[in-house]
Amino acid sequence: MKNSLNACLVLISLSIVSVPGTARAATEAEPTPKLGCTTAREYIAALEFLRDRKEFAIPEAEARKTAARVSSHCTGSAARFMRVTRTLTVSGLGTSDAIAMGEEFAGRNDRETDTFLSVFRKAFSAETEGGLDLDLGSSVRLARSLTSAFDGDVLKVRDDFETLFGYCARKDKLGLPMAQCGDFASEIARKGNHWAGSASAAFVRMFEFLSAAKDGPGLTTADALAMARETVAAGPDSADNFIQAYRYASARKGMDLPRDQAVAFARDVAFRATFTPPAPTVQAAASAATEKTR
Repeated sequence: MKNSLNACLVLISLSIVSVPGTARAATEAEPTPKLGCTTAREYIAALEFLRDRKEFAIPEAEARKTAARVSSHCTGSAARFMRVTRTLTVSGLGTSDAIAMGEEFAGRNDRETDTFLSVFRKAFSAETEGGLDLDLGSSVRLARSLTSAFDGDVLKVRDDFETLFGYCARKDKLGLPMAQCGDFASEIARKGNHWAGSASAAFVRMFEFLSAAKDGPGLTTADALAMARETVAAGPDSADNFIQAYRYASARKGMDLPRDQAVAFARDVAFRATFTPPAPTVQAAASAATEKTR
């Protein structure tokens, strides 16, 4: 009786294994669910948005495919998609490009989307409204450089961008043209991507020290701007290291170096805090060569 029972169990096991698809299903990993993912709500919202915008003239089949892609990014994706698409189309971007950009930010988070829209509006607005008055393509590129094309803390970089833009545009500070300030602020803000501090604070302190005639080397505005833009890449301590090194190098009881040599020395000391210091500038290289001959 026992042997008969065992034989039956073996036959049952073999019959289960022989069922088409059973072995494959048993070996495949189960899909990992995304908790709190409101795909149905996102799909409906995205599809209804595309249907309501008659000016888009999107075929129903294409609208459904777009809604499906948007909804795969879960909760909040439809809202991000609609905000970006609506803003860009109202600004004059073509429908297909605006929808593609909207889909891109559907897969981002709310902070990145907020930063993109904030920078875009700043760039695209007229100068009379406090904006950069850039063309549409340039405005989109600038906004993307601080968000979807940027791997870092978007909130910090947005704050740095706004601080640097204001400092650049103020007549009593740099007083540069609005359009130039946009590129400048973006460049410096992105330099702070590799540390937790503020790139804007380090840059402002460095620039003001470099251009100070009494306490600093008193460089021209152009030279101070170039040196500060470069040296801030040395990290959050770049200004402190540069200033301390310059004061020591130029002091009689320190190294008693002439101004240009003291600047070159301070730059070198600041970049020792990085893994890969850049090649010295022409001015720094010349000053270093002069120092060796002393």
